Amino acid sequence: MTPPTPSPAAAAAAPTGLAAIAARLGLRLDRGALVRMVAAGSAWGLVVSLGLTAARAWSCGTICPDAAALDAVVTAGLGIVTVGPLAALSRRPDRAPTT
Repeated sequence: MTPPTPSPAAAAAAPTGLAAIAARLGLRLDRGALVRMVAAGSAWGLVVSLGLTAARAWSCGTICPDAAALDAVVTAGLGIVTVGPLAALSRRPDRAPTT
C-alpha cells in the first residue's frame, strides 16, 4: 500500500531543509537564537584562531597573515556549526517557561 500523496498546496506549505528538521524536533529557531548561534560560534572561532596564530608565531618566530586569515575563517565556520547550536538551543533554568 502506498502512502497518500499530499496536495500541491500542502506540499508548498510544508517546511523544508533546516526548518523541517527544527519543526520535527520541536525546536524554536527565532531570530534571537540564530544571532546567539552566530555570535557564540564566531567568538569561539576567534579565540581558537588567536591560539593557533600564537602557537605558530611561537614556533616559527613570525606571524604569517595568510595562515592567520585562513585559520580565522575556518575556525569561525567550525564554531558556528559546532558551538553555535549549543548556544542557540540552550535554556537557562531561571528563564524556563512555567506551565
